[in-house]
Amino acid sequence: MPLDAEASVTVQGADGERKFQRARASMLGGATPLPQAQSKRFPLFLTPGDYTFFTSGGRDVGPFSSTVHVTAAIDWTNRDRIGIVYRERGVTVKWRAARPSGWVLITAVNSDEESGGVGLCSCVEHASAGSFHVPPDALANIPPTPAEPQGLPTNTLLVAELPGEDTARTLSSGGIEHVVAFFASVSARTVSYR
Repeated sequence: MPLDAEASVTVQGADGERKFQRARASMLGGATPLPQAQSKRFPLFLTPGDYTFFTSGGRDVGPFSSTVHVTAAIDWTNRDRIGIVYRERGVTVKWRAARPSGWVLITAVNSDEESGGVGLCSCVEHASAGSFHVPPDALANIPPTPAEPQGLPTNTLLVAELPGEDTARTLSSGGIEHVVAFFASVSARTVSYR
């Protein structure tokens, strides 16, 4: 059974306060990436600085708060030059990281529309490296992209920057042992796998 920790979480930062409901997906800023969704675009909320996430608690979990330091987003420098990924050659991804002490996760994913099978590979590199070559053997099980894909696009390449150390300060008054909170920035694009 899930623990009752109140129905909403509040996020407070330099640009004010936002509240979102735990029982449904909520957006702090931007717009949903799903092409079928009729979504309103909100101004971006998480600009660099400190943000506090808090709740007043519920039946099972007491009040808690966690403060997270938000950095600038990762800059995927060759993002616009990668439209086609030739699986037999691999692909090189380059970036400028906001936190050189962190990690960069590179993920390639696609699905086969006929069989429903999914291929995925993830590679991790030190953020300070600035680039990583995803080798052909890592891309070998990624299905090729059909000439005219149908439905929700799954042919995606993404680059995410993750912290290399604990960046959160958490206060809790009972019911939970630890809250894990961190800021990660993600840049993604659809590509054609060949």
